[in-house]
Amino acid sequence: MPAPIPNGEAVQRAKGNYYCPNAVAAAEAHKAHLMVTVMNQAENSEVAGMNLYSKIVSGCLKQENATSVYTSGTVYTADFYQKVAKEYLPNNAIPIMIWVYVGLRQNEQGNQLYTSGMAKFGKDEIEILNSKINMGTLHASLSSMCSYIISSGLVLKDGETIGFSAEQKWAISHSKSVYAPSEFSLKIDIQ
Repeated sequence: MPAPIPNGEAVQRAKGNYYCPNAVAAAEAHKAHLMVTVMNQAENSEVAGMNLYSKIVSGCLKQENATSVYTSGTVYTADFYQKVAKEYLPNNAIPIMIWVYVGLRQNEQGNQLYTSGMAKFGKDEIEILNSKINMGTLHASLSSMCSYIISSGLVLKDGETIGFSAEQKWAISHSKSVYAPSEFSLKIDIQ
């Protein structure tokens, strides 16, 4: 498309990217955009589709004037996206930081986290709300959970629990989304 993404959407979304300090500048610099879509076939999995998508996007980002990619609700600089894809994809590892964006917010009730990108894998978006636990710990925990859910095909349901050990049990509920870009999301009660 011979025009920037309309309404300053890419610039606005780039402001939330904590991985790429230059994401806003990259989004502001773009003069045109290319849309990439991979349609999964019946015999292909969502993970295989996203692997292909990431390889195609990485190839597109090698173009001289490519500045960034807008995916999973945020903007990644070309060099960051390519570096992560190159590091993870050859090892069949899940490059969670470019496949699922974890949004971070804080308010008087505590730390708020949400995912954007789980739906690409046929999964519910996830939210952690009103937690007093350190934001870095929450981010690492949610990223690890997302990677595990995607790689294992795990389906979380309302009323179940999840944790990283037999003793650790965080309750899961399904309700209307607060921050996630979906009508409903799974809430994980990490307090």
